[in-house]
Amino acid sequence: MNQWNQNCYSKKKVRGLGRRLRTFSQYLNEQIDSLPVQNNKDPNYKG
Repeated sequence: MNQWNQNCYSKKKVRGLGRRLRTFSQYLNEQIDSLPVQNNKDPNYKG
């Protein structure tokens, strides 16, 4: 790809990136739900 393509985001490309971000966030949520971790309500708990 040339430099102009990397610097100029068309609407189509932005829409594709948004869709990829949504699917990636859904994938992360599925991974988080499948982890056997109890919800720790302690405000000092980091993680």
